[in-house]
Amino acid sequence: MKLLQALVRLCDTKGASDIHMIEGQPACVRLDGKLVPVPKDGKDIIVTRDDITSVLETLPRQQKQEFEENWDVDFSLNFDKASGRVNVGMSNQGKYSLTMRYLRHVIPNMEDLGIEVSHLLKLASHDRGLVIVAGETGSGKTTTIATILNHINKTRHGKILTTENPVEYIYERDKCLIEQREIGRDVKLFEMALKYALRKNPNAYLLGEVRDAVTARAALEASETGILTFCTIHALNALPAIARLANMVTGDGRMREEDFYLHLSHALRGIIAQRLVQKLGGGRLPIYEIFHVTAVNTVFIADRDYPRLERSLYQETNVHQHRCLHRLLHMDPCPVAFDLQTGGIMADILGDMWKQVYENELKYKEYKMPAIQ
Repeated sequence: MKLLQALVRLCDTKGASDIHMIEGQPACVRLDGKLVPVPKDGKDIIVTRDDITSVLETLPRQQKQEFEENWDVDFSLNFDKASGRVNVGMSNQGKYSLTMRYLRHVIPNMEDLGIEVSHLLKLASHDRGLVIVAGETGSGKTTTIATILNHINKTRHGKILTTENPVEYIYERDKCLIEQREIGRDVKLFEMALKYALRKNPNAYLLGEVRDAVTARAALEASETGILTFCTIHALNALPAIARLANMVTGDGRMREEDFYLHLSHALRGIIAQRLVQKLGGGRLPIYEIFHVTAVNTVFIADRDYPRLERSLYQETNVHQHRCLHRLLHMDPCPVAFDLQTGGIMADILGDMWKQVYENELKYKEYKMPAIQ
């Protein structure tokens, strides 16, 4: 446990986001998206089995039993200034490994996220419906939702319920009652937490990651019963998040595709899709899309009309990823790496299409919306 605590202190002082400990290998932290070894006296710190098993010893009996049965366990740890989302498992022919996401206790303000505040406020203002935050692992999805929920906590009376595996950010009660349930610590099974969530009568509900048909249907059901429901999903852009959700819900044959899109058209309020990119001078900032569902868009969703949804994403009421890139490229100075030869961050995000997008949309001082057929 001493090594983990030392690495946590390093995360606090250096701004690292993750800790990686694999038995027999150097201890590492992730700084600005890059994994780097942690030296001591000029040498790498080699992780021992005791460094990891001493962490397991702090767990409740049920989670210890889960590790003994499955050789994998997820849990959270609390430290002075942060909490940690931890996984301990086995790898490399019976050796122990630990990975921890470092989460500061202080939930950022909306102004600190790098996402246009007016759009976050609009999503936070809904009384009911489904809000999806999409992105790859480590893209800041949890932080974005925590910021929105904390705004709700500070500005209206009600109850916030979360179902998490494990709990990440800790909310302090302000105007809302707070009920955070961690799988394995507060409730035995994720399915049980979903089953009883609606009976807890929340106003806002964080379901966590949608990873299968069960969680996807639970998100839809909660949002349709008058609860403002938040979930995350692995997708790089806003509209692919809808398609991924559809595949989960309809993949097992229990719901027809047309029924899913009809339900979603009534439930969905908005989608944020984000990824973090390297910032010049250190740190990272988000590239994002924001899709707000309007009365017109509900028809497009029900009809599964993705071309029209794509066109609506370019409208002023929304933020297309290209418009977000345009804003960054025309800042003075530009905060991200870009040049006309290699494309820099443009090539990382848009691939081989970056030159075409730049010439058609982004090189002009005023954003030029493309002609979409």
